[in-house]
This record gives sequence, structure tokens and C-alpha cells, in this order.
Amino acid sequence: MRRIMLQLLLVGIALPTFAKNEPKVEKVTVAQLEQVLAATHGRPDAKVAQQLLNMELTERIIPARLSILKAELPGTKARMR
Repeated sequence: MRRIMLQLLLVGIALPTFAKNEPKVEKVTVAQLEQVLAATHGRPDAKVAQQLLNMELTERIIPARLSILKAELPGTKARMR
């Protein structure tokens, strides 16, 4: 019984530590995404890719607009996101 209680205690202590390491996903609209991408001109491809990785669209984007936005990205890493 003591062993189980000790294990539960250790898990309870460790969980918040793991939760802090996960990047927070930011939910954005298409308009917000466009603003972010407009502000990324001149930034390195890897930085833009990391920023996009932490974003999630809250609405659908039409394929034609997606193609235009992808063409404006700085490199292949950002385009893959």
C-alpha cells in the first residue's frame, strides 16, 4: 500500500513538469495567420516553420488562398508546416 501511494505521489509531482515542456498551440483565424506571415518577411525559414508549427487554424482556408500564402513563405521547412 505504501509503495502504491509513493508511486502516485511521484506521478503527481512529475506530471506538471512534463506539461510545462509542451509548446502551447495558438488558435488563429485565417486573417491572423495572414498578419503573422506578413510580419515574418526576412526571417529565417526555420524560425517561421517553428512559429507555424505552434499554430492551428480555427477556420477553413480555401485552396487558392493557401497556395498564395505558401508561395510567400521563406523556404521549404515553413512550406512543409
